[in-house]
Order: sequence, then C-alpha cells, then structure tokens
Amino acid sequence: MIILVVSPKEGVGKSTTALHVACGLKDYGSVLVVDGDRNRTILNWEKLGKIPITVVDEQDTPGKLKQFEYIVIDTPANPEPEDINLLAARVDLAIIPVVPSELV
Repeated sequence: MIILVVSPKEGVGKSTTALHVACGLKDYGSVLVVDGDRNRTILNWEKLGKIPITVVDEQDTPGKLKQFEYIVIDTPANPEPEDINLLAARVDLAIIPVVPSELV
C-alpha cells in the first residue's frame, strides 16, 4: 500500500502526519517512509536515532519499494501539478493535512 501525504501549503504538518501514519502501520507490516520534503524533516529526525522505521531520501528509493508492505511518501509543499498527478495515479491513499481557520 502506498500512502501519499501532500498539501499545497507549508507548515500544515505533512512530515508529522507522514511519520505518525508510518509508525502506526509498523505493527501491521514493513514500512518505508520516503522523505520528499525539501527540508528533509523526517531524515533529520531519523538522525536523532529515535525513529523505529526505515526512512530514505526520495533519491534513494529505486529498488527498495518492493521490499515493503507500506510506503508513506512525504511530499514538498507546493508540489508541481504534474508531480502530484503522476504520484496520485500510483498511490492507494492520499492524505491532505490542513490547518483549521475561520471562514472569512
């Protein structure tokens, strides 16, 4: 199963959501997180040594995807529409975090 975490905005919790979803799935099978965020937030968290799942940079994914039952992809803010269309055609679930705000 491939899960895409995507949003057109920064600071809405994409990386946090991706990591929480991935950690929630680890009891059900092997999990890979692909950090496609430009800030490499999840990879930076992994360097602290406290993430119980495999995390890779988006450049390091070829050949690894078939080894995992669950793949969670953290995308950059403001992704190009073509990139989202390409990814959306290949995922099983897309999660779109948003920040609640007042109606204007």
